[in-house]
Amino acid sequence: MRFKETQRFRQPWIWLLVILTALPIYWPLFRQADSSPKGLSVVLLILHLLMVVLLLLTRLTVELDKRNLSYMFFPFHLKKKRFALSRIRSASIREFYPLKEKSFFGIHASTSSKSYHIKGNWGLQLEFTSGRFLLLGTQRPEELKKVLSELHIPEE
Repeated sequence: MRFKETQRFRQPWIWLLVILTALPIYWPLFRQADSSPKGLSVVLLILHLLMVVLLLLTRLTVELDKRNLSYMFFPFHLKKKRFALSRIRSASIREFYPLKEKSFFGIHASTSSKSYHIKGNWGLQLEFTSGRFLLLGTQRPEELKKVLSELHIPEE
């Protein structure tokens, strides 16, 4: 059994926020059509465009097969993080609340836990034999739960 899921930032509210933050940046540039743009306007324009590119490029990929779990939160990870299933003490599908759990822009890290998510509030909670925890967001919790069961990964 194999599971693969890729998520991207495609929520309408995020893009509405991007557009609303763009208005105060782009409006002065349009008003300055007769003269060259001011330095701060150009810097803000570049930063805004970089944010848009980052949102377009960001993706979370989670893969699970009979031997390994791997994930990549691109562009923050440039290669997959891979773990043998034997290193997983327990796994469960759980509902979580990103703002309550301080997981902003899809990332949270502390000394003993990490979480990565793009949208929604369902995740794969893993506890490793090392005592560390990892939460990976999913939009397909039922399918993932079935795969975990078929791979005989212990539940919490």
